Amino acid sequence: MRPGTVDDAALVLSELLSNALRHARPLPSGEIRVSWHCGSGMVELSVSDGGAATEPKLARPGLSALGGRGLGIVEHLAQRWGVRAEEGVNTVWAILMAPVAGLAVTPAGEGTVTPLGEELDEEFVAPKRETSPSRG
Repeated sequence: MRPGTVDDAALVLSELLSNALRHARPLPSGEIRVSWHCGSGMVELSVSDGGAATEPKLARPGLSALGGRGLGIVEHLAQRWGVRAEEGVNTVWAILMAPVAGLAVTPAGEGTVTPLGEELDEEFVAPKRETSPSRG
């Protein structure tokens, strides 16, 4: 893989997961689901939650703003990203190019990609969040 791909994927996944933890409800099971799929010169990352009052969207915060830059980072590092909403489950996903040294990879829709051979699918379900009573 190209140097930095793992670091980019870790940063994107961190942004997606922190947004879910901060802004969304857990899934009906009380969990948030993280999954990834590697293969064909790309890695797809996704975080599924129970949704929020608003859909995740790219913000353009001012220079002095304390937050709002996460999806901008995702947009910069990812080939593409988006949101899927299905029956009480929102999934924010991102696809990063993950070329292997000596393997020519072209963006989706612009040619073919030589398969990496063995593909990897993984899923991790975060444990239920425990909330503490707020202090007044």
